[in-house]
Amino acid sequence: MGKKGCAEKYNFPRCPHYSLEEIWRVSMRLEGKRIAGNSNLWIFAPNAIRAMADRAGYTAIIERAGAYIMCDTCPCIAEIAPAGTKVFATDSPKQAHHMHSIMGLPAWYGSTEDCIDAALGALVSHVPAMTDFDVDPLSVIETGDWVKVDADSGTVEIEKKGGRRAE
Repeated sequence: MGKKGCAEKYNFPRCPHYSLEEIWRVSMRLEGKRIAGNSNLWIFAPNAIRAMADRAGYTAIIERAGAYIMCDTCPCIAEIAPAGTKVFATDSPKQAHHMHSIMGLPAWYGSTEDCIDAALGALVSHVPAMTDFDVDPLSVIETGDWVKVDADSGTVEIEKKGGRRAE
């Protein structure tokens, strides 16, 4: 019915590059926390901004959390992604578009805070995810139906009210 898989590998690129203030905000949100083991958090910035973040101590906080500041590139131009990446989450609509069109990876667009929170909790949630359905599930599922999603096998079972199976 759709492509199978669990949204277990995340990358959080952003372009245009982060400012020093944005890096500071990320460091404050990450301080004392750790990126989930099945996630990656990449922040992109010009080398000069990275140098200022180093001197201010922001880079150390970010790296202690398991995140990285990448300089003078972006994942689409360099066509880079961590091995096993299944979905990108980004706070940049430009990157969300290019991740799919250039690299062929599904992308999720949200706020910086949402992206960071996903990186911190992706290991805990293990949310099943499926895409590219033959039929739009929302055109078949009705209130009262029972739905079973098995993202590992790529199946969705819909039991209609009254016990009959959906076609």
